[in-house]
Amino acid sequence: LLKTYEGTYLSARLHMALICGLRQGEALGLRWQDVDLETGLIQIRTQIQIIDGKQSFSSLKTERSRRSLVLTESTRNALLIHRNLVEEMFVKTDGDWQDWDLVFPRNNGTPRSAQTDYDDWQKALKLCGIAPKRLHDARHTAATLMYSQGIGIETISRSLGHSSSAITSRLYVH
Repeated sequence: LLKTYEGTYLSARLHMALICGLRQGEALGLRWQDVDLETGLIQIRTQIQIIDGKQSFSSLKTERSRRSLVLTESTRNALLIHRNLVEEMFVKTDGDWQDWDLVFPRNNGTPRSAQTDYDDWQKALKLCGIAPKRLHDARHTAATLMYSQGIGIETISRSLGHSSSAITSRLYVH
């Protein structure tokens, strides 16, 4: 998936799911002000949710959900390319951009819908010959990849924003 979509708009989004393990709302609510590409750190502070029929920023469900993540070099590079793609989108709007400061905006700057995000995930899987999976399964992949690299359960739990490492151990690492 990552190799197939390298250099495309979807590349950084796939990295956020498969490498960082962000929840869908966290990824869709990620803002550039929370991304430091120089240090390779991102802050997970808010999420996008539907509130009263409108997409809005909202608080994360637990205090442990608020976290800092260190990006891999490949994820950092994907975000650098992605930032340029978003800037190109901005230029093409010719003044019709609504600045939400989103890392993964629609082509007018507003939040992408969860359904569009999910549909893109399914199309990516299909193109790569992978059976349909829930987007949330990418979090399991991220946890398993971290574990296979010798990262401890407690660290993986904090990276995923889980309230306890028992959840991570029982449900996420395969």
